[in-house]
Amino acid sequence: MGDEWMRKSMNFEQRHPERKRGIMVARRKSNGLRTVFMAGHDMLIAKKAYDFSKWLLLHTGKFPKSYRFSIALRLENSVLEFTELVAIANMREKKSDLLHQADEVLTRLRILFRLSYELKFISITSYEFGSCQITELGKMLGGWLKKIEQVAENS
Repeated sequence: MGDEWMRKSMNFEQRHPERKRGIMVARRKSNGLRTVFMAGHDMLIAKKAYDFSKWLLLHTGKFPKSYRFSIALRLENSVLEFTELVAIANMREKKSDLLHQADEVLTRLRILFRLSYELKFISITSYEFGSCQITELGKMLGGWLKKIEQVAENS
C-alpha cells in the first residue's frame, strides 16, 4: 500500500512539474487576486485556521440552546471570518490591511472563547486545546505581519 502511494505520488510530480506537494503554484491575476499558494508560512496559517474552524464548529453545536444564537453564533462567525481573511490575504499582493483585520477578529475570538469556557460551555481540556491553537494562530499572524512590514521597509 505504501509503495503504491509513493508510485502515484511520483507519477503526479512527473506529470505536473509545476506543482509541488499538491499545492498549485500557477498564477492568474484578476482584480488584484492571485491564485498562488506557497508551501511556506502563508499557507500553513490558512490550513491551521481551517482546521481550528472545523474543530470549533463541532464544539459550538453543543452549547446550551439559550446561548447558541448569541455566543456560539458570534464564535462561529469570528473563526470563519478569520479563516477567510487569512486565505484571501494569502492571494492578495497588499496583505497588510487584511492581516490587521484578521488580528482584530482573533482578539474578538479570544474573548468569546474565554467567555464560553467561564460559562462552562466547554471543558477544561477543550479550552486548553483551543487556547493553544488561538495562541499559535496569533504568533503565526504576528510573524507574517512582521515579515510584510520588513519587506515594505526594505523596498
